[in-house]
Order: sequence, then structure tokens, then C-alpha cells
Amino acid sequence: MGHAAWLPLTSYYASAFKNGGQYPGISKDEEKLVMWSRTHSAQAQVGDPVGEVTGKELVEDTVWTITLLTEPANVTFEVYAYTPSSNANDNSSTIISSQTFSVPAGLTKLAMPIGFPDADEGVQSLSVRAWVLRSASGSGSESQDEDTQQNQDTTDTTDTLVMQLDAGNPNASDSNTNTGNGDAQRQGDGTGNGDGDAQTLAPFVFVKNPEKYNYNAWVGCVSSSGVGC
Repeated sequence: MGHAAWLPLTSYYASAFKNGGQYPGISKDEEKLVMWSRTHSAQAQVGDPVGEVTGKELVEDTVWTITLLTEPANVTFEVYAYTPSSNANDNSSTIISSQTFSVPAGLTKLAMPIGFPDADEGVQSLSVRAWVLRSASGSGSESQDEDTQQNQDTTDTTDTLVMQLDAGNPNASDSNTNTGNGDAQRQGDGTGNGDGDAQTLAPFVFVKNPEKYNYNAWVGCVSSSGVGC
């Protein structure tokens, strides 16, 4: 599992370090969402002859996300029962949990628990999707109705999809899109040619009964520009 999707954060903090703690500005086409998680529970009991990983008690069953935004927005997570066909347009996938956060401009770190239902519902694997929505409220203007002589609020209140990442769907062109123009989102594996081409990243699957202990992390990234992370 490549970790190159973390590189935008490295450059962001490196810039602040070199400039005496002054964090760089974020432009509209540089907005990013970086998401990561381990692939099984810290409490998983695995018949692995190698044994448990040292430091097991330090980790959490959590999906982490960092947003780099130029303006405030809402970030929504959904943890869902994973099947290979699950994707952002598949309404039949079972949603295990959902949570929405209001985040400010700049860098924000978010965390959402990931875990299986208490009741045995036969769910053996999970994945997660996240998207960033920004309200268009305040972008309109007032106009006067000629008949009633009353001011009419023409403000557009439709939320705009800034970016979206379905970690369980490796097909970026299907589920990891920006503002609805159909451009593919690169997921930040560092191997693209920089012209907006879709990049394949192995899907994130959080498994209930892993065959081996694994404390590596899946990491994905999308950008609002459609050019990649």
C-alpha cells in the first residue's frame, strides 16, 4: 500500500517550517482531501505464526482525514458494508455509520470510528467514502419584483460538491469526482503524468477476520482541481 498520498501534507508542513511557522495559502484548485486507515481492528485475533505487532495497544480503529480548504465546507463520512461492486452510486450498500463535520478554511484533521455492528449481521468487510460539500448561500443577490415592489432573494442555496473519495472503489472515474464536470480524480499514488488522468489505487477494505496481522495503512487523496494530489 503506497503512502504517496501523504506527500501534499509533507510539502504543506515543510513550507511552514521553512517560513518560520507561516503556513502557505491554499488556492481553489489546490484543495485536497487525504484519508487513511488500517485494514483491520486493533483487537483482531489472528492465527498468524509471526505473532502480534509490537505497539498494538497504541492504535485505534479509526478513519483519519485531513482537509486542505480555501473556504469553510462540510465533510461527510459513510462507513459501509463492502462488496467488490460497492461504489458511491450503489444505494444498496449497507451504511454502518455516517457523520458530518463542519470544517473551517485551512488544514483540519478529522477522525471517525470504524467498526463492525455489535449484532452479527454477517458483515465481514467494510469500506468508507467521504465527500466535501460547500454551501453556495450568499453568492446570489437581491432583485425587486416589479408587481409587488418587494425584494426577492435570488441567492443560490444549492450545495456544491468540491471533491469526493470512495475508498472502496478503485475506479477513480466512477466514484472519485470533483464538482460534477466528469473529470477523473487522481488518488495521489504519485505515478501519474499530471494531466488529470485517472489513477488506480487498490480499494480500502477493513476486514473482520484477517489472515495475518497488518498495521500498514491505506492512504488515498483527491483534489478539487481534478489534476491530482
